[in-house]
Amino acid sequence: MSGIIADNLDVSSGLIKGAVVAGGGKVLQVLQGTSSTESSGTETSYTDTGLNVTITCAATSSKVLVIASTTGRQDTSNGFSYFTIERQVSGGSDTNLGDSTYGMVNMRGDMLFVGHVMCHVLDSPSTTSAITYELQRKATDKAGATSAAMFEDIPSYIIAMEIGA
Repeated sequence: MSGIIADNLDVSSGLIKGAVVAGGGKVLQVLQGTSSTESSGTETSYTDTGLNVTITCAATSSKVLVIASTTGRQDTSNGFSYFTIERQVSGGSDTNLGDSTYGMVNMRGDMLFVGHVMCHVLDSPSTTSAITYELQRKATDKAGATSAAMFEDIPSYIIAMEIGA
């Protein structure tokens, strides 16, 4: 349905009288990647987890909403695990879409901490080349600090939604 709703009688669309549906902002495609293979280690630089999704946008003006969900682990007292989403453009460069140090989400462990990790970002990739979005993790630089995603092989997902301009 598009345009203006004339009245609110018997409106099953959920639109409210006077609401205008604009041309942009439509979801053009939705893709999902899944993984249930634990990724863990002591790396202090962002490391691919194997949880990824690839999307090719219809237009350079499109935006991509990326949502990643996993179970994370940090197992060192006063240590941190950091999680972020990386954009890899086919034939181009890799870009960390979170903070270079803290990523998008972090967790602190007191001996052992396991919890839900949710990263999300609205990206403007400005390309029609294939784009791979990947959840990455790293551990703090404390001796023995370990970070994990898909802890104990719990299924995780990453979704990429192309939004038209």
